[in-house]
Amino acid sequence: MDSNYYENLVSKLNEQREVHFFPKESGLHKYEAAFFGSVSLMDGSSLNLIIAFDKYFPLRLPFFYVENDNVFRVHVESDGKICLYDKSSMLIKKDMPDQLLLDCYDQAIKILNILPGTDEYNKEIFREFDAYWMKIGNRRCVYSCFDTSEITYNEYNMFLSSNIRVVAKTENDASVMAYNHLHAKRNGAYLYKKCLVIRLRRKSSLINIRENYKWKDLRNYILRNISASYQRKFEKFLQKKVKNFLQYILLVYETPMGDIVFGFSIDISGKKYMQISNIVNAKIDPVYVKRIDYNYLLARVDSKILLRDKKILLLGVGSIGGFLANNLCQMGVTQLDILDIDVFHEENVCRHFLGFDSAVNHTMKNKADLLKEQLEKMYPYVDIDSLNYKDRSVEEFLVQYKRLGNYDVIISALGEPTLNLEINRILYQEHILTPFVCCFNEPYGIGGHVIVVNLDNKSCLQCLYTKINASEITSFKASLVEEGQTFKKNVSGCSGAFVPYSSLDSQQTAILATRLIVKVLRGEIIENTVESWIGPCDELMSNHFKVSEYYNILCKNKEYVRTKFGNTHCAICGGDE
Repeated sequence: MDSNYYENLVSKLNEQREVHFFPKESGLHKYEAAFFGSVSLMDGSSLNLIIAFDKYFPLRLPFFYVENDNVFRVHVESDGKICLYDKSSMLIKKDMPDQLLLDCYDQAIKILNILPGTDEYNKEIFREFDAYWMKIGNRRCVYSCFDTSEITYNEYNMFLSSNIRVVAKTENDASVMAYNHLHAKRNGAYLYKKCLVIRLRRKSSLINIRENYKWKDLRNYILRNISASYQRKFEKFLQKKVKNFLQYILLVYETPMGDIVFGFSIDISGKKYMQISNIVNAKIDPVYVKRIDYNYLLARVDSKILLRDKKILLLGVGSIGGFLANNLCQMGVTQLDILDIDVFHEENVCRHFLGFDSAVNHTMKNKADLLKEQLEKMYPYVDIDSLNYKDRSVEEFLVQYKRLGNYDVIISALGEPTLNLEINRILYQEHILTPFVCCFNEPYGIGGHVIVVNLDNKSCLQCLYTKINASEITSFKASLVEEGQTFKKNVSGCSGAFVPYSSLDSQQTAILATRLIVKVLRGEIIENTVESWIGPCDELMSNHFKVSEYYNILCKNKEYVRTKFGNTHCAICGGDE
């Protein structure tokens, strides 16, 4: 666009809104054109405003900047840029650029007229406090690992190094988080300090946001906005005599959307000891608090399904199991035991959650150990046991079968029906009430299954592997492929044999399994069931294999099938049909 195009647009704005914006010749070089003008606000004040257009206009909105303004304003960034709209939910009519500019100008003026002390101002501050506080406090950032729901008036431990500050319940928790997850320098100097964490009284006044604070004003604000019992504790703190002193204070403020946490560093230096309350020249810096506690990290996950207290056993962390383990951690599982006897090789990469670096940098290392390391790096709240015993086989694990009762759910992603049926037998005959979930893929992307048993006494896993008219064991009755076919391929002998399906198939099965597991843990599924996802059969049939009657009859033109089951001939449970 040439300059005349933008000048014509701004000229129409000047005419219709009775303002005077002129071309700005210097600065803002990243824009195609910029214009400068003064606007009047409802309180009688005026502001200098810049309107800028980049090369993507009108596909992208014009930019509005407040110039040389020292007043804190909502929806105005530190560089003066006004945040006009939530772009994720808007549709720009790019064929109406003049109207677009008018609408954006009106929105900018509306935002600038949200004045301190008004209900609208307080509402906006309240809703986006974290973002506003970050503008002034980001010079000194603190990571908080504590659960804010536990906060009353607490003294926690702070790890301080040249580049990292972490607050946690214990020194060990703080240092583990700093070194293992936040890249604190291992050979650098560090120290531990005590940090006061104080909950403000419900519906107390929210602190005014500004660049500079005085110690007298801050301590009075805290005293005014905490309960009487906390006041006594804080006054006791203020009576301490110090000389050179650095204190961090974090404040927890309750909102309908959850707790917000903000804080200050109080740096005191002097030649003689003085009571903290009497110190005048303390250096006060706002502190931006980055919450990395469990509840906060899981805040965007449905709060009803937090799985912190659930203990899960996952057998098999191959193609499905790797993705499933990751899904469970993302859903909030913190206690996960995983077992797999296999080593992770390069040929596993394109079907596994782990990548190529895991294979080449850790030659001949166990899958479960590698997955544990990866997930504990990714999710700071998880505690994974890779069950690194002398013999890491499922068979050896089942020798001490009573341990199965220690879990809230047992998952098998082994893809081995013999072992699955043995676990089913143990659970049923030993009266171990832990829900049991089996998940596996069918070949060539034709589908996958998730079976949930041990929820009722009407059926068990073996019902699905028992003939209809006899107690004889047979192949999986809900299979999507005709029985008696061999699908395994190998590229490196027997040890490299595999069933052909893609990573997408494994991910789909893992997602289906995760959803069902969460429902089981929430008590939303109380009956044994098998759920299957159904894919196309084209590739399978092009390789001269056949689908089953089950596929043809029940699964045609369907994406998912959920079925209850039972079998009166089952030798384990004698379940219902």
